[in-house]
Amino acid sequence: MLDVVQAQLRAVLAEIHRDPKARTEPFAPQDFLLFARPVEPSDAHLVDGLTAADWRLAMYLKALQARQQSTESPTAGDPATP
Repeated sequence: MLDVVQAQLRAVLAEIHRDPKARTEPFAPQDFLLFARPVEPSDAHLVDGLTAADWRLAMYLKALQARQQSTESPTAGDPATP
């Protein structure tokens, strides 16, 4: 939240000092968001309907689920079990 407020202030200051001949388009607060994640383009390559970020999340969740199942198993890692 604080980053958004500071970005608005920076945009106003930059707009005040902007040379309209050098930069024709005005500044926006989004230009000054330091910790914002970049928006993926809409034409991102899709594999089976998923973007790369979706695949990363799916693989992470699959590995997390496998780890949880191995720790929940009562015989996992028990040397006394044949």
